[in-house]
Amino acid sequence: MIAISLNLKLLVTTRYIDSIMNRFTSSPQLQVRTDSGDLNKYIRSRIQPLAVQVQPQVADEICRSIIAQADGMFLVAKLNVDSLASKASMKTLKQAVKNLSGTLNDLYDNAIQRIHTTLSHEFRNLAKKALHWVASTYRPLPVDALLVALAIEPGEKHFDPDGCPSISLVLDICAGLLILDEQSKVIRLVHYTLQDYVNAQERATYTKVHCSIARICMTYLDFGCTVDHSKEIEERGEKYSSADNNEGIGTENVFIFTALLFLSGYVLQQQTVRSLQAAIKPQPAVVQPPPSPVLAKHFDTPPGHSFFDKYLASNRPKGGWAKVAYVQLLREHLHVCNAVMLFAVLEEQDSLAQRVILYPKEWDEKKEVTGKGLLDINPQVETSKRLLREAAKRYKVMLQPIKPMIKFGDESVFPLAGLLSLSGYNRVVYLPPSGLILDSSGLDHLFTLPMESTMLGISAGSEDETHTPSIVLMRPSKESFKETLASLTTDKSSEEEFLGKIPLLPDLPDDQIHVLAKTSGLRDEDDAFDADKFMDGTSYVHISDPDILGPEYDVSPQMLASVRPMKPEPKKAWQDIYEKYRQQRMDVCGLDLEPVPKLLKDPVKAPGQETLS
Repeated sequence: MIAISLNLKLLVTTRYIDSIMNRFTSSPQLQVRTDSGDLNKYIRSRIQPLAVQVQPQVADEICRSIIAQADGMFLVAKLNVDSLASKASMKTLKQAVKNLSGTLNDLYDNAIQRIHTTLSHEFRNLAKKALHWVASTYRPLPVDALLVALAIEPGEKHFDPDGCPSISLVLDICAGLLILDEQSKVIRLVHYTLQDYVNAQERATYTKVHCSIARICMTYLDFGCTVDHSKEIEERGEKYSSADNNEGIGTENVFIFTALLFLSGYVLQQQTVRSLQAAIKPQPAVVQPPPSPVLAKHFDTPPGHSFFDKYLASNRPKGGWAKVAYVQLLREHLHVCNAVMLFAVLEEQDSLAQRVILYPKEWDEKKEVTGKGLLDINPQVETSKRLLREAAKRYKVMLQPIKPMIKFGDESVFPLAGLLSLSGYNRVVYLPPSGLILDSSGLDHLFTLPMESTMLGISAGSEDETHTPSIVLMRPSKESFKETLASLTTDKSSEEEFLGKIPLLPDLPDDQIHVLAKTSGLRDEDDAFDADKFMDGTSYVHISDPDILGPEYDVSPQMLASVRPMKPEPKKAWQDIYEKYRQQRMDVCGLDLEPVPKLLKDPVKAPGQETLS
């Protein structure tokens, strides 16, 4: 037998994604960036066919400006050159060069604006239909399927191939937002970030778009036969077809349109269910919140100013929804279910923000062996693993195992400051355990708030409490993480001390919808308090009351009675919150409340309240 020794080396390429990069921290890394010379050649090849004859010195200025904005991204360069294609004079071309952008969302805004302002009514509608079909159909669209869809008008009795536009025309009028994959012969969006942009921009017309798609699908299926459209399309000069013969294309399109009809029908069904629920239980009118001191400092304008209103109405965070995330940092098995409950509500209420759970890597690695050599299964670890798998599968949560950042003797520390290392996100929101999300839209709005500091907290609760944040907003970056970590390695400060150093943003006034409430604060409410209005108008409730354990525990009625509010309406809201938490814990996690440790079973008497016997 001959032994063969392999000297195997593996090359891995990836975008900068924290969950991937963390697995290669000990491996040599090389950042691959686009060469400016390649960008220069690409830009010059694209500006030659412009309508305006570009002089050499102007071409040099265009190349310098686009390369500076692109920062190595060909997509940014492409979209910037596309924005120059509609300029008819040297004057407007030079003005456009001065207004070039380096952010994708601004470039997408410019492309949409060009579609609306430079195209005729017919071409504008055609471009909008094409973008809606490609962005909303949940599956790749072959060229011929898209052209057939664009040719059909709802209610037609037969298919007219003369209604099919050319694929080159569709690509031209969509301002570079659609591209043709030459290999698979499908039409797709120019970049995955465009999907997030479209989702955020089209939320108000979401149902209308799917209704339109469903009507066209039903019209096609009502034609009553499978017809080969590829021959007709090819005779009109189109070279792209997914059929190898003259019999299969119609059947394939029937399958495609049937599948799309099903998906659109499902979307509309879910929208109808939500509409019925809203009709049965109407939501209170949303009141535009006044500016906080932080916002006022940024805008320097009074409430009602047009720019301020426009900012709040945009409802889109910087960089899009792919660059913001709700993050839960787990250190104890007790809090795993609470994190999964939060993400279950975010998924149910269609929050567009990303979802991340960080948990100790040792939960994956820990194995205990008994004296008999048998593997000892830790039920807490197994339950946590089950819940984390469910979170990833059902609620689109990204799971990230982490190692302790600091070691003090045998104690492993996972400081909250570690969230600052998630530099792949522009903004993260952390919700300290335990709590309930009642309306995710109010929390989603926090991603749009401008921040001057690295961290910002929102606090609520009783007037007698020392206020620490119940919601923490962070702007992750490598620099701020290194600075914070350096301070932690020399000073073993507790979580409470760390939270206490975070600057607080005041919650909204009492007559507005609350972003945050805390159960301990319900004891301070007066007779004017309305429990139903509170439950309908609050986004997040931090469940924390002094002198009793958290809502995960099966606390005795006597102990609960010692700390709950005395007035009827605050008491009703307080009890509804605890009951809702218990029920959600069972529905989402399949877990009953935890038994109270024996040493803590005696009821605690709160100041000024009688303990029930």
